[in-house]
Formats: sequence, C-alpha cells, structure tokens
Amino acid sequence: MMDKRTYKLKRASYECFCPLCATPRQMKYRKNLQTKQYGQLAFTTAIFTYALFPLIGAKAVFTFFLLWPAFEILNKSLYRKELPCPHCGFDATWYKRDVKVARRLVKEFWDKKEQTQVPS
Repeated sequence: MMDKRTYKLKRASYECFCPLCATPRQMKYRKNLQTKQYGQLAFTTAIFTYALFPLIGAKAVFTFFLLWPAFEILNKSLYRKELPCPHCGFDATWYKRDVKVARRLVKEFWDKKEQTQVPS
C-alpha cells in the first residue's frame, strides 16, 4: 500500500512531483550552492582568516579555496540523500545512469517495505 500523506517542509527550496508515483514532493536542498550558502562560505572564510592571520599572514585568505569544495561536497551529499522518493523509492539519478539499476532499487524498496509491514 502506498502512503498518500506527503511530507511538508518548512523552508522548501524546490517543489516537484515524483515521476513514478506522481506524489507531490518538496526538497530542501538543490543541486548547486545557492546565494545563502555562498554567504555562509564567505562568513566562514572571514572567521578562518581572522583566526589564522596571526599564524600565516595574508595567506589565510586562501582558506576560501579549501572551504569551497567542502561546502560543495556537503551540499551534494545532502541533495543526493534527499533525492529518492520516500513513497516509492524512485531515484532520478540512478534512472539517468542506468534504468535497470533504478528498476532494481525500486523493487528492493518495495520488497523491504512489504517485509516491514505488520500483517493484519
């Protein structure tokens, strides 16, 4: 049985429908960094620069180039974690790469969901 309730997010940045089950979905993260994250990155860089300036001088400004990939990796991992549909298990990234794998993952999701349901 499919759950007809949808998950509502307080600050959803993206709204869409699942292509497999047509359930309305809301996502908090996007594929790329947004203006807010760049602001956070600049603020974090300023803090690191202020803390490291007495030790390494003006080179501390280049902590930006160390923090930027960390922000990107964290954002991409949170996006990837949120992407599969919680109702049917469909993952668009796997569907784009390999349809057979995506089909197998959806089947495994439903098998796992059937095993966890308590028979009435």
